[in-house]
Amino acid sequence: MGASENIATSIAGNFSLKVYNPSGGLSNYLSMIIAYPFGPVIGEVQVSNENKSALIEAEKKLRKEGLQGFFKGLPKSFVRNAAGGALTFLAYEFMVRVLGGLKIFS
Repeated sequence: MGASENIATSIAGNFSLKVYNPSGGLSNYLSMIIAYPFGPVIGEVQVSNENKSALIEAEKKLRKEGLQGFFKGLPKSFVRNAAGGALTFLAYEFMVRVLGGLKIFS
């Protein structure tokens, strides 16, 4: 086993996809649930020719479509973004181990 293989093995260590994939996916889902309702409102404000606030547009959407209007397309976004969140979390944790293993910040 060469020196580069020893470094890679020590960095990877107990790197488990069983932990990082669900954690990354869950964190992505939570952030989407919080931020997603703002998307349709902001879109309406940008498309509107009138100078209206986001609060007025949100009130209009709530009266017209109910609470469901804020979450249209959310299940599709969940499917589309689940892998991205998991991979981002995995890459972040891997880079923390790589940089931590190099002792750059100590």
